[in-house]
Amino acid sequence: MMTRALVAMDTAACLRVDGDPGAATAMAAAVYDRLPPAHRTGLEAVGWGPCRGPHLRCQR
Repeated sequence: MMTRALVAMDTAACLRVDGDPGAATAMAAAVYDRLPPAHRTGLEAVGWGPCRGPHLRCQR
């Protein structure tokens, strides 16, 4: 569960960097909302930087 959420949050960060802040916000909010409350605190504590995930959306 958390691995998928972390990859999706990285994708959202790359959407922001790639110039689509609306899609980035929508994706991040959807990921956060799907997680059980016990898992949300882990995401809140992580400092997300741009483009750290193993996905193709990030062009950096």
